[in-house]
Amino acid sequence: MERSKEQIRDFGTDFETDIAAIEDLLTREYQGSGYVTEEEREDPAEMQRKRWLLTPPARVFMAYMRNGTLAGTVSVIPDTGQLPMGIVFENELNDMRTQGMRLAQAAQFAVDRKLMRKNTGARSLKKSAAPRTALALVKTAIHWSVEQNDIDMLCIAVNPRHKGFYTRVGFEIFGAEKLYPLARNNPAVPMRLNLKQLPNPRFAEKPEHFIIAEMRAVSEQHVLPAKRLRAG
Repeated sequence: MERSKEQIRDFGTDFETDIAAIEDLLTREYQGSGYVTEEEREDPAEMQRKRWLLTPPARVFMAYMRNGTLAGTVSVIPDTGQLPMGIVFENELNDMRTQGMRLAQAAQFAVDRKLMRKNTGARSLKKSAAPRTALALVKTAIHWSVEQNDIDMLCIAVNPRHKGFYTRVGFEIFGAEKLYPLARNNPAVPMRLNLKQLPNPRFAEKPEHFIIAEMRAVSEQHVLPAKRLRAG
């Protein structure tokens, strides 16, 4: 199998530079998707979204091109009684909590589609490396969550137009569509993946041909590099 043209490298020692790159990618891609505008970059909802990036016990995963350019990111936020999507889906989350389910949310997910298309020479996003990188990041989030042994359900708030991708991975809808303030009131549906009964176990495997870098938030002011997870 041909080695992927994109890799995931170790988290750098320059914390401010790496965090700035992640926030820039998230904002740029969310603006392109209509989830935030330039004028809204510093509004309360946007600041609340960014806060989750640095709040323990969040984990942040980063995909880099071979030249060191950030290509994608995703975060996993274990439940501490509050999750980002609880801003509108708290009742749905509480239904699972009352059943004794331990939750986590995959969030802050973005892939630099234009960069990936440029580096692969593809004429369309379908032919670019972006879908491959997106799947690798989702598999990373699932793999890490399964390894913790204390997470039953991995949840995510998804724009309805993307639910097909997550359904193929094994996620299911567990609530009605609502307007999502953390995405400029775009519609979102709550989806979840049962980590104890994975419908497609292969999606919990380490991504092939990728090196996974993990950041561990220890405070809102500092993030430490954590263990390095290599593809098997």
